Amino acid sequence: MAADVIDGQQVLGLVENQSDWYLGNLWKNHRPWPALGRGYNTELNAKKLVEKGSVSPHDSGVILLLLDKLRKMKWEQMWRLTAERELMSMLSTSLADQDIFNAVIKQNPFLVHQLPCFWNVQLSDHTRSEQCYRDVSDLKPAHGMTSIQGYILA
Repeated sequence: MAADVIDGQQVLGLVENQSDWYLGNLWKNHRPWPALGRGYNTELNAKKLVEKGSVSPHDSGVILLLLDKLRKMKWEQMWRLTAERELMSMLSTSLADQDIFNAVIKQNPFLVHQLPCFWNVQLSDHTRSEQCYRDVSDLKPAHGMTSIQGYILA
């Protein structure tokens, strides 16, 4: 269970983003949402869903969630207030839910348990993925709703 990995005040298990997106140095005038360091990859990419006319989410990040703790800490209120505050200056998100998760985490870094990067190798340009798969036996790819060692990954 996720509770075996995540402890204390931690409520989220996430892999650090392997790209420079949240560092803001990909191109001139790139202004990403606030994030702690490189940020965390959680994106469901709503923009692609709309463009493709899809009704099911396309997961591109691994997230472990302690739902009971999230409910007790009023997670829904926390992320909504953060999103509303950031949208006053940012006007929109670039990476949908990922931007909101990262803005909340920047303010509350104690919420996150960092998972090893081999749980979510990000294969695209501008990433540091090679640091996650030096040995092919280390890779643990997960697609959609997958159960790995008793965890539900989404």
